[in-house]
Amino acid sequence: MQPIFQSVSEHHDIYDSQFLRVCIAEQHKVTDLQLREQNPYYRNPWLVPWYLAPKCKDTTLRIDDFAADVRSRLVQALTQDIHERHASAADEDARMRLTKEMSIDDIGRAEQFLRYISHTIVQHSASLHTQKIEIADFFRLIRSDLCAIFQEDKLCYVAVTPSNPVWQKGAPTTLANGAAVRQTRSTVPGRKLAQFLAGPTPNIENAKGRIEEYLLQQQPFLLSLDPGNCVRYAIELRRSLHGLLKHKEVFSHGKRKQCITEIINAWVSMLPTDDREPLMSMDDSNRTIEQIIAEHFSPQALSTKELFEQKRDALEQLTLQRISDEMNDEQETTSPELNQLFEVWKQVMTRLRIAACDYPSLGLMLLADNARSASLEEFRANIGSVQ
Repeated sequence: MQPIFQSVSEHHDIYDSQFLRVCIAEQHKVTDLQLREQNPYYRNPWLVPWYLAPKCKDTTLRIDDFAADVRSRLVQALTQDIHERHASAADEDARMRLTKEMSIDDIGRAEQFLRYISHTIVQHSASLHTQKIEIADFFRLIRSDLCAIFQEDKLCYVAVTPSNPVWQKGAPTTLANGAAVRQTRSTVPGRKLAQFLAGPTPNIENAKGRIEEYLLQQQPFLLSLDPGNCVRYAIELRRSLHGLLKHKEVFSHGKRKQCITEIINAWVSMLPTDDREPLMSMDDSNRTIEQIIAEHFSPQALSTKELFEQKRDALEQLTLQRISDEMNDEQETTSPELNQLFEVWKQVMTRLRIAACDYPSLGLMLLADNARSASLEEFRANIGSVQ
C-alpha cells in the first residue's frame, strides 16, 4: 500500500514556519543517535538555532511530506522538460538521441533515487533555512550528492540522518571528518537520472545543473527563509556581540567575559514576571551543586514539561552563575560542578524533547557557555546572522 502524504502550504511564510517545526522533531532523532552510539560527529542538519523560533507550535506534517512535495515537483519538471525537448526535436533521429539520453520511462524506473534525492534536498534546505549554509553551498551539496551516485569511484547513496529513505538498508561507514553515515550502492536507473540532473556538463566543477533550474522553477520556498511566521530573538544583543568581536582574530579572556556579561544582562531582561520558582528563594548558599540538584533538579523534579517550566529560570540562573564564577577564576577547564549542571540539561532536554528555540532564555544560557569555552569561529556562528 502506497503511503499517503499531506500537502504542504502554498504560502512561503507558513511553509517555512511548519518546515522549521518539523525540523525540530527531526533534530531529536539525530540527538538520540549521537547519545546512543556515543559519536559526536553525526551531522545534525535539522538543528534549529536558539534565536529562530517558528510561530507554528505543532503540525501533523512530517519530513516525508516535504520530501514528497519536492519529488512530485521534480518529476513534473522532468516530464515537462522531456516533452518539450522531444517536441522541439528536428527529426526522428534527434528524438531518438533525446530518448536515449532520458525518457519518461527512465523516470519511472528511478523511484529509489527520486525518494533519496528528494529527501536529501529537503535536508540541505533545512541547513539553509537554519543559516548553517548559504545558497551556493546548498546547490554545491546537492551536486556533490548527485555526482557520488554516478561517478565510477563511488556509485553510492549516502544517508547522514536516520530519516533518509536509504538509511535502514545502508552499510555503516565513516566520513573523513569522523561522521558516521550509511551508504548503499546506487541503482543503474538512479545513476542515469542523477547524471541527467547534474548535467548538461556534470563533470565540470562549479557548473550549474538542471536540478538548480528545476528547483528554482518548481519550489523556490526551499531556497530561502521567509521569516514572516517566525520569531527572531535577541537581535540587538547579537548585533552588539558581532560588533564587539569585529575584526578580532583572538577570543581573549577579557572579550569572553565581556560577551558573557552582555548575555547575562540580556537574560535578566528576558525574565517573565510569572509564578516560576526563582533561585534566590532557595537557601542554597552553603550547599554543593550535587545537593542542590538532588533537591531541586532531580529527574523526578523535572519529569514533565510543566515541572520543567516551573524550575527552568532557577536552573538557568544557577548555570549562569557558575559560568560567570569560572570566568572570574580564569579556569582553563570546565569544573565538575558545571559539568554536573550540563548533565542535568542534557538529560532533561533529551527526555522532554526540549528545543532551545522554544526557550530563548535557555538559548542565551547556552550562548554564555559557548562564549566561555568555544572558539571564536564557533561562537560567531552561534550568534547567528542579524541581517
